[in-house]
Amino acid sequence: MIGQLAEARGADETTAWRQPVDLVALCRDVEEDLLGRLAAGGAGNGWSGHAELAECLLGDDPGAIVAALLAAAEAGASSADLGRALACAAALRVARFGTANEHSDWETAHHPRQRRHAEQAAWS
Repeated sequence: MIGQLAEARGADETTAWRQPVDLVALCRDVEEDLLGRLAAGGAGNGWSGHAELAECLLGDDPGAIVAALLAAAEAGASSADLGRALACAAALRVARFGTANEHSDWETAHHPRQRRHAEQAAWS
């Protein structure tokens, strides 16, 4: 029974992240490149593209989002800068969220904001 529970996979693990674009593969393809750019980047160099990156993170093209993250790291953004842009994007998502939505829809928009804020604080 323990083996079955440990090996169980939900639909989120098999479909939601892979249709219509395989987000897992997309992220894995650039993971080492992004980490390398962050390691070589200029932490504290004054990179200031947070607002522009936040807008891009709200987009619906995963390839463009990954490209923007890579470009930001190449331009000298640190992991804390990327976290700050992500926290800003999460705040913008909540701020732009329609007030006519159901409570559960608000929870979907609100929880990522809380998590991104905590991640940004941890990265700083």
